Amino acid sequence: MRVRFDLFCGFSLLLLSTPALRGQVLITEAEWRAAIKDVAKSSHQIKSLEAQLHDVTARGEQLEREEESLDSNPCSSSGSSRNDCTAYNNEEQALEQNKQALLLEWQADEQELRSIEDHVTGQLGRIRSSKILAGHEVWTQRVKKCAALPPIDAVACLDTVKED
Repeated sequence: MRVRFDLFCGFSLLLLSTPALRGQVLITEAEWRAAIKDVAKSSHQIKSLEAQLHDVTARGEQLEREEESLDSNPCSSSGSSRNDCTAYNNEEQALEQNKQALLLEWQADEQELRSIEDHVTGQLGRIRSSKILAGHEVWTQRVKKCAALPPIDAVACLDTVKED
């Protein structure tokens, strides 16, 4: 990444000094198309992670119901021997371990989701601020309008944009 930045550093200065291209990054049509495909691929990853998070949330809600049920029938060692509460204590411990594992799973999925969403936002920004010098001006403007939408809407919009 650093090498790429160093290579474009001088080129960026040239772009900044060219009034017509100020604030825009000149990329090839192939790079632009690759960024659009990357946004679409990342969108599928986002949908998959959102489904995973929904599943984790549902499992967490089930664990909460199990915990409430367990808590509503506590074991009292006063009327029985200590060994009578072993099963209750084991179940309580297992529920707590499952909750902790589920929390770690949720946090990992959430972190990955945020990372991919940030990546998509960056790619959409790159598409919006880029300049392609050769042809496709109408198509380019339509794609840029899509890229200006919120990420989830941008992906749907990009799917509908047909090249001239």
